[in-house]
Amino acid sequence: MKLNETLSVREFRDVCDENDFREYIFLSENQTWDKVGSTIKTKLVFKIMLIAMNPNAICFRNEESYLCLERVKRVVVNGQSAIGAVFAVVCGNLSNSDDDITYTIVAK
Repeated sequence: MKLNETLSVREFRDVCDENDFREYIFLSENQTWDKVGSTIKTKLVFKIMLIAMNPNAICFRNEESYLCLERVKRVVVNGQSAIGAVFAVVCGNLSNSDDDITYTIVAK
C-alpha cells in the first residue's frame, strides 16, 4: 500500500485480504466531518468486511451490528499509524462530486 494510493472497491478488498486484517474500526473522532462540539461520540469495531460490486458498497459486520457504506467511488490509502492502516472511503453521486462524503476506517 502506498500513501494516497487510490483503490477501487475490488482493489480495497484485495488489499484487506493480502494484509489479513482482523478488525475494522469506525471512530467518530476520526471522521473529517466530526466537530469539536459534536454531541455524539462512537466507536464501532467489526470483524468482517464484505463488498458488493453493484452498487459499490463496503459493509462491515459483527455478531450484533453492521455499517454499510454505499455508493463508494474510491478508497484512498491515508497511511499506516500506530492504530492501524487508515483508509478514506469516498462515497457519493457517481456523476459529480457535489455531495461526496468521506468516511475514515482503520484496519488492523
